[in-house]
Amino acid sequence: MRSRGLVTLAVVILLVTAGCTGVDEETEGPTLTPAPVPADESHEQVVTPSIPTESLATFTPENTSATGPLGLRDQHSVRTALWRLRTVLAVEAIEPSVTRQFGLSDSVDSGPLGLSEAVTRSLGVATEAGGTPPGRVDSPNATISLLRGMFDPARLEYNLAYLHSRLLVDRLGWSDALATQENGTVDDRLVAVGLGRGGAAFAADAYAEQYGLSVDSPVREWGFGWLESPRFARAGIAAGEAYARSTARSPGDLRRVYVEPPNTTEQLLHGFPPGSETPRPLDVTVAGDTDWTRTATEQFGELGIRTVLSSRLDADVADRAARGWGNDRLLAFEDGAATGVVWATTWDQASYAEQFAAAFDAYAGAGDTLQATAIERPGAKTVVVAAGHPSFVDGVSLAGENASVSITLSE
Repeated sequence: MRSRGLVTLAVVILLVTAGCTGVDEETEGPTLTPAPVPADESHEQVVTPSIPTESLATFTPENTSATGPLGLRDQHSVRTALWRLRTVLAVEAIEPSVTRQFGLSDSVDSGPLGLSEAVTRSLGVATEAGGTPPGRVDSPNATISLLRGMFDPARLEYNLAYLHSRLLVDRLGWSDALATQENGTVDDRLVAVGLGRGGAAFAADAYAEQYGLSVDSPVREWGFGWLESPRFARAGIAAGEAYARSTARSPGDLRRVYVEPPNTTEQLLHGFPPGSETPRPLDVTVAGDTDWTRTATEQFGELGIRTVLSSRLDADVADRAARGWGNDRLLAFEDGAATGVVWATTWDQASYAEQFAAAFDAYAGAGDTLQATAIERPGAKTVVVAAGHPSFVDGVSLAGENASVSITLSE
């Protein structure tokens, strides 16, 4: 007869050598490709629906009228949450794989809103601490990496709805119209982020409302600390969500948001059709034989200008100062460790130009005073700002009119 103690010892040895882990053990980071649930691991750690990659989802929960948080502790609850989101959006699509991670990753989610150091240093754009990221979307592989963090069940499910919405927007081809803007200027990138992630935020909010999830920090309030420019990410998403809410008749009509998307953040903010309120003509040229090297050329647009100013000024003041935007062009320069920018802006009316000039002057003196600034008015509707290292600002001379600005740099 075999000893009970020997049997117990053998079981313990098998469990240790198989690598069983507790449900709260931290993993290294998101898994980016679908993988089966290992026999020796709990669904609490990894949940991956096993389906053909491009087959439409066929799963439907038995109780389709249930509300409230699902807990997301097993494969069935995760698949139910995915079904819920597809129901909210009234779409048929593939069912993604979902991996659950406890720990954070150095590259949880990348954002296209990074600004060059020459711009942030010269303009003194205030930084901010971020929050805990919700996870990562890998659209080509139809995979969602959901970070558990310290989220309660309602917030965790809300995060999954947001990430799933982003994946569906990509997989269904709705975001294809944003492809050129994703690699464009700040203004372009804010439109792309605003519609791509703002539309998903609109869907996640609708999900929370329909299924009775109480969420204390919706997407538009997240810190986005893992992105290069969290302030810009949050501003873009808030504007995109508002646009989606006003454009789509319901979450099931979300596709309408992407059929003919805005071209500028001015159109995004005010709901103007893409063909209206086009940027005013603005030609900026640079001359001068110096050691200053141009490192970036940007267009910030109405939302970008508002976001810069609101890092030091009251939000309402920044909002008013950015209204009436006609066009802008920011040129960044570097000379060793020194940086500088010239920011040419043109406005619909002279009064708007005066409002921006006054606001930027207040911005430059708020908080930690900028190294050096200069404000010029080459035309009634045009304001040109130079900011950065004193040697750069002192060496800039300007000429021109409303639609044409000439910059000359000297040592």
